[in-house]
Amino acid sequence: MSGDAVAGVYGFRIAGIQNRRDLLIEAQPDWPLLEVTVRVGKVDQRITVVSEQYAELKLIEGVTARLDRSPPRVEFVTPTPISTRAIVHPFLSGVMPVQCHWMGRTALHGGAFTHKGRAWALLAGREGGKSTLLAHLAAQGVPILADDLVALEGDTTFAGPRSVDLRTEPTKETGPAESLGKVGARERWRISLGPILAEVPLGGFFFLEWSDKCEVRRLPGVERLRRIAAGRSLMLPLEDPMSLPRLSAFPGWLVQRPRQIGALPVTAEQIFQAVTA
Repeated sequence: MSGDAVAGVYGFRIAGIQNRRDLLIEAQPDWPLLEVTVRVGKVDQRITVVSEQYAELKLIEGVTARLDRSPPRVEFVTPTPISTRAIVHPFLSGVMPVQCHWMGRTALHGGAFTHKGRAWALLAGREGGKSTLLAHLAAQGVPILADDLVALEGDTTFAGPRSVDLRTEPTKETGPAESLGKVGARERWRISLGPILAEVPLGGFFFLEWSDKCEVRRLPGVERLRRIAAGRSLMLPLEDPMSLPRLSAFPGWLVQRPRQIGALPVTAEQIFQAVTA
């Protein structure tokens, strides 16, 4: 990243945490500017509130976030000091769905890798194994675009922080990782990622499920639409009702595989067979 470049992530230029350029990327100049501040203080335990101009969210570790739509701002309020690298990931991914909603973008719960100039989204529910699969792909030299959140504007997929965080101890299949200690209720390990393009056109979707066998099966359009809608990170009325049907026009596959780490190589091979078919 050049000395005068502005750091960013998920399609936003970021003000306030520029010293985390190891995790952020070189932002596009036309991206909106998101001002980020962090304050140690009494945490408000009110329920989550999202309006058209303001939001308050409860995050992990007792952290809350207060968001403004215009100009785009987020203030994290923490009971004890937290590191800026934790702000970049995972806390920014917790507030980005609201900012994306206000921008008319789509935020999906998942990650993405790139192949032949296209972004391929991996969508799964909580503890669905998407980060473990992304870590395995990264260990094989596959460029990883995002972990934890897929932010889209039309068919443009925005890059996320330059890390994959695991909730299980890494193995030879997922590669070396740095221990982050306890984040939330669990230990976490972080795998660092290399530089990547800020924007990549979407290629399609892979929907992850646990099963007793490895199988990748192409899905019809109606099923793709259902699964994309279920994968939204924020269930609020869409500004553009046709945004999800347009995304469902992209190819999508159901990926079924066992929970065992040893199934990762076969799963990855089947995914790339689908992409190149």
